Amino acid sequence: MESRASQVILRAANDSEASLLSTMKEIFKIRADNPCAELYLVELICRAWRQLSDVITEQEEGRVEAKGDAQGTAAVRERNVKRMLAFIHAHYSEPIGVDDIAQSTAISRTECFRCFRSVLNSTPTGYLTEHRLSAAAMLLVSSNRTVADIARSCGFTSSSYFGKLFRAHYGKTPGAYRENRFL
Repeated sequence: MESRASQVILRAANDSEASLLSTMKEIFKIRADNPCAELYLVELICRAWRQLSDVITEQEEGRVEAKGDAQGTAAVRERNVKRMLAFIHAHYSEPIGVDDIAQSTAISRTECFRCFRSVLNSTPTGYLTEHRLSAAAMLLVSSNRTVADIARSCGFTSSSYFGKLFRAHYGKTPGAYRENRFL
């Protein structure tokens, strides 16, 4: 569930990948007139998810083991970004900065920027601000809390700065965004 794998290549020569391919074939062979088809389908889908998870884990570990090459570096950076994103999602309401984000993964500030740039094509502060604004937008439409309270709870120290960023990002003020939520 946490993998950033955009694709998985399955080869019959690899045992775990062959097993997943076999399970997928079984899924497509289920006949609708079978009285237990639904139960059998649920069983096979659960098995396929577990097998897919194993395959992805194997493939990601294989990339990390290939030290010194570009794929190994990319896999390490992806793993670091996952950890940093988890830290941001858990602490975005607090006064955190790039140094805190980098420390959460025990890497340098410079490497933190490299990881974000190569994996997300963004900066740590840019991602943090986007996440805070997204959380604020959800609170605006799902609660009756004041804009100032929402700004503070999403890590913004100034309501006016929050309003400026929100308008630049969403094209309207927080109040207008709240009013137009059903349009």
